[in-house]
Amino acid sequence: EYLFGGCTKSKCAICDRNYPNLIMVAGHIKKRSLSSDMERRNIKNVMPICKMGCDDLFERGYIYIDKKGFIRRNDKKEVTSDLNRYLSGIVDKKSWYFDKNNAVFFKQHRSLFQDKE
Repeated sequence: EYLFGGCTKSKCAICDRNYPNLIMVAGHIKKRSLSSDMERRNIKNVMPICKMGCDDLFERGYIYIDKKGFIRRNDKKEVTSDLNRYLSGIVDKKSWYFDKNNAVFFKQHRSLFQDKE
């Protein structure tokens, strides 16, 4: 309701594209399985993310949001040339959704896939 209420389409926090809500999800920034009950309910721990690829890429750690809000590729993940082509369209762009209120959740997500900041 917080992310999609009152509209039929939304903008993905990663690729910045508008899609019908039927192919969008309210994705947890900090992995749901690692979040406390309070964190799971915190509206700052969710973002609108598309099922066109961004949700899986973020969830599986192929991409993350750096401390300034830019989308980064996880170099530790093996990618194919086709996936690399897809990633090149989103990596190094700033996420419009990143702000000081959800930065801590992006940091926690990032810490799962990076050795140091």
